[in-house]
Amino acid sequence: MATATGTALIDIIHEELLKSPELTGLWEKKLRDIEHQKYDAGTFINELKEQITQIVNQVLADNSNRKLEIEG
Repeated sequence: MATATGTALIDIIHEELLKSPELTGLWEKKLRDIEHQKYDAGTFINELKEQITQIVNQVLADNSNRKLEIEG
């Protein structure tokens, strides 16, 4: 069950790919391909680094002052 904080976080994320089941499925396929030596692990890591860098830069550039309240 999702917490109020988790739901609030999902609501403020602009990057739709991060919220999509497609991303999880894509990562799982690539991990299976790596396991079966059909995809290069280094390539996968580099793709993740690039994607994370882009997302972090988008978050840093976001001036909307959205806030996330963490419930404890």
